[in-house]
Amino acid sequence: MPSDNGPQEGLVSGFDLILGATNQRWSVVPSQVAPCNAACPAGVNVKAYVALTAEGKFDEALEVVRERIALPGVLGRICPRPCEEKCARARFDGAVAICALKRFLADYELRRGGRYPKRLTPTRPEKVAVIGSGPCGLTAAQDLARSGFAVTIFERLTTPGGMLVAAIPSFRLPRDILELEIDNILQIGIEMRTGVSVGRDITIDDLFGRGWDAVLIAAGAHSPIGLNVQGEQLAGVEDALSFLRSVNLDGKAHGGKNVIVIGGGDSAIDSARTALRLGAGRVRIFYRRSRQQMPARDYEVEAAKAEGVQLHFLAGPRRIVENQGRVAGVEFVRMRLAEPDKSGRPRPVPIEGTEWVEECDMLIAALGQKPDLEFVQGQEGIEVSRWGTLVVDPESLMCSRPGLFAAGDVVSGPATAVEAIAAGHHVAQAIQAYLTGRQNLASSSCAPFLPVPFEVVPEPSVEAKRVPVPERDPEKRARSFDEVEDAYSASQAMQEASRCLMCGSCLECRQCINLCDGRYAVLSFQGAGLPGLVEPGTLIKCWRPALAESGQKLEGEVLLSAQDGAKQAKATIERITAHVDEALCIGCGICEESCQYSAVKVEYRIDASLIATVDSGLCRGCGACVAGCPTGAIDQFHFSNEWLRNALESCADTVVLYCGWLRAAYPEAFEKFRASLAKDACFVQVPCAGRVGASTLVWMLARSVKRVMIASCSNKLCRYGSSEALDRAVSLVKSLLELLGLNPDNVSIVSAETDFASTAVQSGKEGWLSR
Repeated sequence: MPSDNGPQEGLVSGFDLILGATNQRWSVVPSQVAPCNAACPAGVNVKAYVALTAEGKFDEALEVVRERIALPGVLGRICPRPCEEKCARARFDGAVAICALKRFLADYELRRGGRYPKRLTPTRPEKVAVIGSGPCGLTAAQDLARSGFAVTIFERLTTPGGMLVAAIPSFRLPRDILELEIDNILQIGIEMRTGVSVGRDITIDDLFGRGWDAVLIAAGAHSPIGLNVQGEQLAGVEDALSFLRSVNLDGKAHGGKNVIVIGGGDSAIDSARTALRLGAGRVRIFYRRSRQQMPARDYEVEAAKAEGVQLHFLAGPRRIVENQGRVAGVEFVRMRLAEPDKSGRPRPVPIEGTEWVEECDMLIAALGQKPDLEFVQGQEGIEVSRWGTLVVDPESLMCSRPGLFAAGDVVSGPATAVEAIAAGHHVAQAIQAYLTGRQNLASSSCAPFLPVPFEVVPEPSVEAKRVPVPERDPEKRARSFDEVEDAYSASQAMQEASRCLMCGSCLECRQCINLCDGRYAVLSFQGAGLPGLVEPGTLIKCWRPALAESGQKLEGEVLLSAQDGAKQAKATIERITAHVDEALCIGCGICEESCQYSAVKVEYRIDASLIATVDSGLCRGCGACVAGCPTGAIDQFHFSNEWLRNALESCADTVVLYCGWLRAAYPEAFEKFRASLAKDACFVQVPCAGRVGASTLVWMLARSVKRVMIASCSNKLCRYGSSEALDRAVSLVKSLLELLGLNPDNVSIVSAETDFASTAVQSGKEGWLSR
């Protein structure tokens, strides 16, 4: 790739060489993020924790998981693994065992003594009540407590956990693991009141009347859907939820010897496997559609089959056969599949004249569940949909009553635990926005850490089969409630994690930030004539700091070597954090909402006004708060006009200010754009072109600079959503140039969606990365 700016050439060449040295083929997949990250409802940075696990950095990997998952040991056992379904390696030799790696990390920490969360003291006067202690309620409570609110959870059951404790058998989710992780959440200062039934012991009106400023309904979906056939009330007929709850909580369940389960979901599989463990000699599942339409997870179905559960398809129940007031069998009818119904699956239609009877002494109905909304009847501001769920505003998740929110299964209907966690994050943001009087910045989708519009997916040059998860013998485990699967060993986890193809140009592991003492690095290359701004990902990928041999710290003057060892450069690295100009701060809170590291807080001053503060110990220097600040009250060294002016002192004629994220997204198109300009064009990288102010542009044109171009992301691609600010600055400068009788085209914006995207398309797939 051509380059005319000294050390910048080393950066580009180093990047190419490290990729070229792998001897792998590379292809372009049109996606904004790695497919595993995009598939996770909770927004977990999957690729990051897998990469860290492969390197043996287990503590760091678990911290990445905990950023979005409060129950890593739980989700490492029961998550439906949508990330693995989208894993790029799946099309070669099997998806990476992402879920098993999450479980390993949690168990690894537990084996080393567990963790002791720091208790937090509420910093805000508002109080929040959460109804329900399932994954949605626990996640929202933790987020709100971390934001300084006093939180109390009300749980109808005597044990917290919601469906996690009531409906998931201990052989899949051991009770000690669940209790430990819930306790870790509560230890930060959340009050838990179990055995309290809202609607019976206390009402929503009572909660508001007793001082809670916001109430969240996260009560789950605990009401079973009936079979709606004759004989449903006979003794020996149970719904799956009641059956599993009696086993998990009461320990009083008595299974039959010949058990039939009707249904095809996860609760049907769990019920069948539980019945085996209670002593059943024969357990059969009957499902009205085919195996292909069965909603239960494939790996759970295969585990049940291995233990001896029999599956029968295209069979629908007609009536329950009675013998002296108890179930004695089920009459079924053969089904055929017709056109798809509203769910998108083929509609099962009975074939008349094909009825037959199957004997049994116990029948478990597992047709699904719905929210139990009896406790909200007669309460103000609550609307129930025709599907039996609560109606809320889709963005704020607020009911029609101010301060009353709802999220999770009670709104969406039955969903997975990871989807409930995603809803918990969303509603916590919404509640915080409501209580602080700010604009609601909540979003139903979780933004990934690095929004790169194209990912580069390598095709594996070496076949590496998935490391099997250790599990107990099916025949022995079917008679015990001990956990079926075991965790990877450390070596197995590292081996499995190393199978990851690391889709994209960055691992997103953020260890480069930690290596920079928790802050982004500004590098001034000596003798280059221009300071260069290099983000840590580029530093680690393209240059190797000569630190291990010399004992240098990654700060001050260091010697860097290109990854191929062919180039060296001296550089100065400086730590940077955000700082606040109190005279400009209006306390709007946008900075606090945008900070991923809880480094920025908006607090009350003595005069009761709001002011933003930055904890330099937590700040990672990412610049999100700076880019979003509407008044320019927050600044950083590498975003400031002063730094830009110093960087441009030796520039003349044509200057190009370009976004580093844009260059990472379109590497070859960017280099073609660079080559199309005169060789003396001066290129200066900025983290966000949206922070280039009109005053800087005017200052440049008032000197010897004749032409200024800004290569910027569009709002669609912009990491900080700041391109509108750039448009305003350029329009202002153009108007000024016209008033002065100068050419307004001397200032222009190079658009990522037009100039760069069209060039990228013309270059074709083979040109995305130099070889």
